[in-house]
Amino acid sequence: MAAVHGYSITSVIRQPLNAPRSAVIDEHYKVSIARMGHRVRVAGIAELAVSPDQKRASSLQTLYKVLHDWFAGAANISGGVQEWKGTRAVLPDGPPVLGPSGVNGLWLNLGHGASGWALSCGSARALADQISENTSPGCLRFWGGTIAAHESIHECIDTNSCLQTINAMSPELSQKLAAAVDGMPAFPKSVQKILELTRDVNCTPKDLVQVIDKDPVVTVKILKVVNSAYYSLPKQITSISHAVVYLGFNTIKNLALSIAAIGMLPKDNAAGFDAQQYLLHSLATASIAKQLALRVDDADPMDCFIAGLLHDFGKVVFAQFMPQEFSLALQASQSNGSSLHMALRATIGVDHAVVGAMLVEKWRFAPGLIDTIRHQYGDDLKDSDMIACVFAANQISKKMEFGFGGNPHIEELPPMLAKRLGGTLDEVIASMGDLAPMFEEAKIFSKV
Repeated sequence: MAAVHGYSITSVIRQPLNAPRSAVIDEHYKVSIARMGHRVRVAGIAELAVSPDQKRASSLQTLYKVLHDWFAGAANISGGVQEWKGTRAVLPDGPPVLGPSGVNGLWLNLGHGASGWALSCGSARALADQISENTSPGCLRFWGGTIAAHESIHECIDTNSCLQTINAMSPELSQKLAAAVDGMPAFPKSVQKILELTRDVNCTPKDLVQVIDKDPVVTVKILKVVNSAYYSLPKQITSISHAVVYLGFNTIKNLALSIAAIGMLPKDNAAGFDAQQYLLHSLATASIAKQLALRVDDADPMDCFIAGLLHDFGKVVFAQFMPQEFSLALQASQSNGSSLHMALRATIGVDHAVVGAMLVEKWRFAPGLIDTIRHQYGDDLKDSDMIACVFAANQISKKMEFGFGGNPHIEELPPMLAKRLGGTLDEVIASMGDLAPMFEEAKIFSKV
């Protein structure tokens, strides 16, 4: 059994008419191109005897070249591409490994290599036959024919290393998390449309107004905030178009997104998680991240606001669907001041960044935002401008006690992120001036 490494790149479609309508395979490079809703994915390459943690620039460049050769201009390459490298188990003689693993209750279906799709249905049927009928793995009967399988699975695979490679999570945990994410409500279509508009350089305030006007709930809540004492406008605002005139395009966009996020929060939870304090922390982090985006080269302020707003949303999933485990992690973190994400890993087996990324992937957010939420902590921390902004904003919000997201641990900026932002955490805070107005606005937004 050998580990073969493959690559993929996924990007938001920029020009729908130029994008593929069905799957395409480049026979020369052995690379496939497929459309997935509003995104396009390019996948291929096979590498042996290389580190799984290192991505080869030449391999990724091949994928970009194939995409450009076939569908030039179709993808938003400059707007954040999700680059992925994964490992698939391959056997030298073709037939896959099907049968019991030696661990009670765990059966294996792997080793298909490049023929995974072609063999998937037959392999699944063959394995089902084994499980239900205890058929010998030497000869698997289905569709009136036979498929050869290895006489001894242990001749070609070490069970423990296989389990680590296939899936770091247990099947039970993986299924539980998937069910929890599926149980969360969909992101409002009107707000999804607002997000699409924000990425369109030709978007006008009129376009935004037309979308919001079609959602009476969002409209009422925006007007409630606009007419609050905080803004002290000279007269009563009765339309979204007038609200845009008085408060500006970006403030109304941020407010609409905040309303959507608030609408996702459960009214109560069995974990004892303070949703109101969490919301204040998230809104403050969003505003700070947006400001920090102005001092780096490759981070869009609006994307940083969204990432800051949703960076902790995995906690909401845990509070609603795994309240007992989440409560234990909260107690452990607050009793000794340790980081909540470490307490979650110890208690549940995975932290809220993983679950949050699963959720925003379900909501079809941009790959760069998904990547930021997924890789914002510890060993998984990545070095990018958006992650620097969100990571720092999160720590600043905690240090300034702008709300409370359940994590008392304040981290210093890692050197790579400090370099991007121009200083240590304290130096960044000092350079931002008075942050109180941001927190006051967050308080107003949280009351809608």
